[in-house]
Amino acid sequence: MAVWEIEKKLVAEFFIFTMLLVCPMMIFPPYGAAEATGEDALATRAKRIETEREEKDRFFRESPNSPLRLKDQKTFRGLSYYPIDLRYVVSGNLERDPKGRKEYAKLPTNRGNFRTYIKEGVLRFKIEGREFVLIVYRFLGRSNLFLPFRDRTNGQETYENGRYLDVEILADEEFIVDFNTAHNPFCAYNPKYTCAYASEENVLDVAIPCGEKKFVAAP
Repeated sequence: MAVWEIEKKLVAEFFIFTMLLVCPMMIFPPYGAAEATGEDALATRAKRIETEREEKDRFFRESPNSPLRLKDQKTFRGLSYYPIDLRYVVSGNLERDPKGRKEYAKLPTNRGNFRTYIKEGVLRFKIEGREFVLIVYRFLGRSNLFLPFRDRTNGQETYENGRYLDVEILADEEFIVDFNTAHNPFCAYNPKYTCAYASEENVLDVAIPCGEKKFVAAP
């Protein structure tokens, strides 16, 4: 199996979430969220994220399939994250081409070449009253969705070339994107991997202080 196929398989293994928090398109406010979705639903999501982060640390530390270099795996003490912030859970509808046309996109990689993906649709959402758009891609010949993005934290607190997001697809094209699940591509840990980066279409001109921070190997 090719390295990039292994990468997609391993990423998918740790970032498939139970579908929760179905609501109109919004960012859940810090206090209104409990009334909108219920205390139990929010607590469940936060707890699940914490558990998945622990499982990911265990996988990175113990698995022979860890993306870490062997020397880094031996000294690995855990990944670094922002605190969970449920204001950064967005939901709405995935907007596809109304005529069903298939559009392709070539995304740049850390190898200096490009990878081809299918543009699956558009996600529109709001953060503090501002509307943003992200393009969702699909792997060629596969059903897996791919959502790379960049924001103003890149190169400072997070990986300089951006992060990936999971898209939780519900019924009738509804989606949930939780920025708390934003994670690094495997090339952020090990240069042997080839990773695609976000195009200019998926650059957010705000800081998204959620999800995984920049990986720094322990001495």
